[in-house]
Amino acid sequence: RQIPYSAGVSLLELAQRLLELGCIEAGALDGGGSTVIYAQSAGDEDTTVRNIPSNGREREVSTFLMLVSEGESSGIGRTLSLRSSSYVLLCGGQLQFTAGICDEKGAPVSGSSIVWSASEGSISSDGLYTAPDHACRAEINASDQDLQGRIAVDVIRTPDTIRLLTQDSDTELTRLDLERGESIDLTADAFWGQMKIQAVDEQFTWTCKGNAGAIDQTGRFTASINGGSGTITVSAGDASMTIGVFVKTTYSCVEGGERVLSGSEDGLTWSQENSPNRVRFGDGSLKMVYDLSRGEAVLPVQWNQRENAQYLYLWIYGDGSGASLYAMSGTQAQPITTLDFQGWKLLQADIGFRGLDALSIRGRGAGTIWIDQVLVSNDDLPDLEPPESELNAFGTQITAKVYDQVNGPLDKDALRLLLDGKETSFGYDPVSGVLKAEAKDDELMHRVTLIAKDDSGNIASASILLEGATSKPFADMNGHWAEEYAGYLYGRGIIAGRETQDGLLFDPNTPVTRAEFAVLLSRWLDLDDSSAVTQSFSDADQIPDWALKSINAVSKLGLIQGEQAGDSLLFKPMEPLTRAQAATILGRTLEGGRLYADLVFKDANAIPDWAAPYVSLMCYMGVLNGFEDGTFRPDDILTRAQAAKLLTTMS
Repeated sequence: RQIPYSAGVSLLELAQRLLELGCIEAGALDGGGSTVIYAQSAGDEDTTVRNIPSNGREREVSTFLMLVSEGESSGIGRTLSLRSSSYVLLCGGQLQFTAGICDEKGAPVSGSSIVWSASEGSISSDGLYTAPDHACRAEINASDQDLQGRIAVDVIRTPDTIRLLTQDSDTELTRLDLERGESIDLTADAFWGQMKIQAVDEQFTWTCKGNAGAIDQTGRFTASINGGSGTITVSAGDASMTIGVFVKTTYSCVEGGERVLSGSEDGLTWSQENSPNRVRFGDGSLKMVYDLSRGEAVLPVQWNQRENAQYLYLWIYGDGSGASLYAMSGTQAQPITTLDFQGWKLLQADIGFRGLDALSIRGRGAGTIWIDQVLVSNDDLPDLEPPESELNAFGTQITAKVYDQVNGPLDKDALRLLLDGKETSFGYDPVSGVLKAEAKDDELMHRVTLIAKDDSGNIASASILLEGATSKPFADMNGHWAEEYAGYLYGRGIIAGRETQDGLLFDPNTPVTRAEFAVLLSRWLDLDDSSAVTQSFSDADQIPDWALKSINAVSKLGLIQGEQAGDSLLFKPMEPLTRAQAATILGRTLEGGRLYADLVFKDANAIPDWAAPYVSLMCYMGVLNGFEDGTFRPDDILTRAQAAKLLTTMS
C-alpha cells in the first residue's frame, strides 16, 4: 500500500487472479516489511532486493523460501536478458539499457559484442534508447552471436497522473509558500497506471500565472521580491498538475494604537484612544488634537523603517477640517491626504526607502484626528483580506486549519481559541496551519470560536456549537425555540430567571431593558465590576441597585454610552433595548479589524448612523439577520429570547 509503488489488492482479488493463472495451491506471504524479495539478474554475481519493504530493509527473521540451481556451471551462455530502471518513458525521452548473459545454472557469462536495435526510435551502441516523438510500444532487441534478448517499452505522450515535488523531498506538493526572492528547484513525477514514467524535468512544460514569480523550463521557481500569489502548472501531453504558490508580502505594523504614550509638542497633543467609536483595529488608536495657529503641528514618530518597505499605509478618522497631512523624512514632505473627510479612511503614501521621522499637519484652524494601524510594506496594494479558517469538531476533538493569502500560515500567537467565550489551550503546527484541541468531555453543549489575526490586523473568526445537553431550569421554556440558548446561558451563570410559585420563569417574550442587558453583558464578559468607576448619568437615581455595578462596568469600557439630552447624559435604565442598540453594544465588545457586510435591507436608511457600522458587522458575522420581507427593523424591541440567542451566538 505504498503509493505509488502499489495501490494494493485484496486477498480475494489476489486469489481470483491466481486461479485465472492456473494455480492449484498458494501460500499468502505477509507483505509490508515481513517479506523481502531477493533476485539475481542474468549476468549478475549477487542478488539484490527487488521489492520495497515498508521499513526499508530485511527484518531479522529466519524463514526463507529459496529457489536454487544445483550442480556445476558450464560457463556457456544460454540466456541474454535486458534490463533498465524503467520500461515506460515520455515521448522523446531517453532510457539506458544493459544486457546480461548467464549459463543454464544462472552463473554470469561474459559476452563478446552486444548489437542493439529498436523497432521504434533509436538506440546507441552502448544501449542508450531515444524514444520517438509519438506514443507507441517499442521493442528493444539485443544479440550476442547466437543469443537473442528482447523487451518491450511503452512510449507515453500523456501520463495518467503527475506529481509535483521539490528536488530534496519525496512529499507531493499541494501548495507552495515562499519568502520574497526565494528560489526553489521543483521536479515532476509522471505515472502511467501505477508505473513511474522515466522523464527529466526538461521534458515537462512549466508555466506560472499570477504575480508570485517566474519559473524556467528546468522547474526552478524564483519568487517575486514584492510578494504575491499565483499558480504553477506542470504538464506533459494533455495531463497537468497545478498548485497554488504564495509569496509572503510582509506588512509590518509600526503603530497599532494599543501602546501609545501621551505627549505634546507645539500645537499638538497626542494620547491613546480606547473608545470603540474611534478605534478601527485592535483596542486602541492614536488620538491627535492639533492647533494650527502657527501653521503646522508635528508628531515625531519612532516607527522603525523595515528594509525595502516603500509604502506607508494608515487608517485615519478625519475631522473634515481641510488641513493637510504629510509624512516627513528629514526635510522632505510626502503628501498623505487632505483632511476634507469625516470617518475612517485608508490612506497610502510612497515613502520610498527614506524612512519616516514625523507626521505633519499643515493649514489653519484646529481639530482632532485619530490614526490607527500604521503599516509599512513593499506591496503597492493594501492587505484588506482576513485569514481563511476552517473549524470542525468530532466528539470532543476540535480541529482547525488557518491560512492567510498574504502571510501564509500564521504564527501561534496570532490565534485565539475560545471555549464558551474563554481562552483555551491548543496545539498548532505553523507549517501546515493545523490546530488541534480537546473540548470538555462532559456531554454538555459548548461554543467553540477560533479568532485569527494577520500581520495587517485583519481578523477572521469561525464558530461552531458542540452538541450536547443544556440545563432546562425554566418552566416556561419547554419546546420554545430559544430553550437551548437560555439553558446554555443559565449553565454559564449569565441568565438567572425569575422565581415564582409556578417555578423558575425566563419570560422569553418580555422586552429586555437597558439595565437588564447591562447585567447580562457584564456577566457574559465576566467583568470585574468591583473597581468600576461610577459614571455621571443624570438619571442615576433611576438605576436599580442590582444593576448599578454592572452599568458602571460596561459604561466604563464604553460599551453602553448613554444618550445625550442637552447638558445631561441619560442612561434610561428601564427603557427597552432596540435591535440597533443591541447590535451597537455587542459590536463594541469586539476587537477592531473585521469585515463588514453591505446593508441591503429595504429599510437600511432607517438604521441610525451610529448603529450602521455595528449592524453591518453583526450581519457579516451572522449574529444578526434581517427578516423574510427584506427589512432589518432597527427600532424593534429585543426580547429576552432574542437576547439569549445573540449572546450564545457571540460566545
